[in-house]
Amino acid sequence: MPYLYFTKAVDGLRQKWTGVCWCNPPYGKEIHRWVQKAFESSLFGTTVVCLLPARVDTRWWQNYVMPAAEIRYLPGRLKFVGGEDRAPFPSAVVIFSAREGHDEGR
Repeated sequence: MPYLYFTKAVDGLRQKWTGVCWCNPPYGKEIHRWVQKAFESSLFGTTVVCLLPARVDTRWWQNYVMPAAEIRYLPGRLKFVGGEDRAPFPSAVVIFSAREGHDEGR
């Protein structure tokens, strides 16, 4: 099975996500676009697993993560390979399971 890797130049937001996808989005002001893409892709049968900052007070978390995903909070603060310091925020693995259709009541 071939693996696809979307670089910044390819722009993963403009690509169709299929099968099972891993998403470690940029943690800046555009993160909501990536989480929305993960949520919407799951509506068309794609499973998307995301590593996200646990920003439970944000609109994107409330709109897309809470009603639609399985959330696994990670203990402590992550430290990425090559990074000097730990993340200044808690993190979570968020799983948008493949499903068809959307429950408008959510």
